[in-house]
Amino acid sequence: MLNLTSSNTYTSSTLVNDKFFWHPPLMLQCKMILMIVSLTMILLRKLLILEKRTCSPSSFLSSIVPHSLMEPLLYTTILSWNIRGANNSKPKRQLKDMIRKYKPSFLAIYETLVPFLRLSTFWNNNGYNPQHIIEANGHSGGIWLLKQSAKNTTSLITDFNQYSITFTVSLGDATTTCTCVYASPNATMRTYLWTYLSKLNRTIAGPWMLIGDFNETIIPSDQRGGIFNHTREALFSNFMAECNLIDLAIVSGRFTWHRNHNGLCIISKKLDRGIANIN
Repeated sequence: MLNLTSSNTYTSSTLVNDKFFWHPPLMLQCKMILMIVSLTMILLRKLLILEKRTCSPSSFLSSIVPHSLMEPLLYTTILSWNIRGANNSKPKRQLKDMIRKYKPSFLAIYETLVPFLRLSTFWNNNGYNPQHIIEANGHSGGIWLLKQSAKNTTSLITDFNQYSITFTVSLGDATTTCTCVYASPNATMRTYLWTYLSKLNRTIAGPWMLIGDFNETIIPSDQRGGIFNHTREALFSNFMAECNLIDLAIVSGRFTWHRNHNGLCIISKKLDRGIANIN
């Protein structure tokens, strides 16, 4: 079963003012297993699919969302990365580059392998404060959620366990929920996580996005090499169907994880993704 609390958890909830809605260009750099999501047009994309409208995106969005709500929510982004060791010099250089280039509102860092306090100065120097920290258990797990210090965004941690952190971003009466996920490499534990998130879904009203390393594929084309596991895929797909979740399109890269042997890539999979509800 999933532990809902942990003695290795460090929390810092900061409530500041701002904005929100949804926006996906979901950009994924597969070598780094890194995703950057802009949270503003997800609702638009979903409604265009459901309604099969042919009007322009801007006019359609304006017809369903008041401009006063839409405008402030255009610039909230999340950078999500299974870093495989947060204290390594190369990933830290890459993080600095990504922060300079994309200026993400939030950072979700997985498989950290070191205590957060060891890098607290690094994050402070790069303009990010911890929102919720789940420390790694030895050399496995770990989720760090950080927010840009200068970002005027109202955020609140609403749920967490060792495999996920859920938070809301709000503007007035408009609230969106986001869950950052680092699913266990153990298939049995992933099944428990799908059940846990299904129960969490019943407590969420409105838009919900999940982003991170799900350690699971959905369709055979998510994998190149090896044997596709239909049983595990069915469990993940059933969870998505139960929660009315759809897989978000990605740009730049088809796979997010690779296994090499003697310098040759023998298996590639899409394990990192963003998914969102269609309510």
